[in-house]
Amino acid sequence: MKINYPAVLVAALAHFVVGGLWYGLIFTNKFIELIALSPEKLRQMETQNPTKEYLAAFATSLVLVYVLAHFVQYTKAKSALAGVQTAFWLWLGFIVTTQLRREKARFISPEYRVSVLCLCNCRDDPRGLEN
Repeated sequence: MKINYPAVLVAALAHFVVGGLWYGLIFTNKFIELIALSPEKLRQMETQNPTKEYLAAFATSLVLVYVLAHFVQYTKAKSALAGVQTAFWLWLGFIVTTQLRREKARFISPEYRVSVLCLCNCRDDPRGLEN
């Protein structure tokens, strides 16, 4: 089975957009508080061009979704539910276990990651991220 690259690109875009909404709209103040940004640092960041950070964020989204597509392929997930189950176990095994060590941000980051991993596996096409 081959990876469906257009589906990976669409899922990466969805991951990027959801991340922007999650951290930039829904949990903005809490996120800023948890990562301890000072008002001075925030003002300094607002004057800088965010293109580099956006590109880095999209690149990490693309890598995450591409690797997830491989895991979905390896597990032979044939339905959206099977894809979501694969994403859930990856989230539990790799994201939650590493986030537990990050005391301050652990309450908002894991939920974002599992939401996005599940979103990236929800699809109408039963072939999903595979051809």
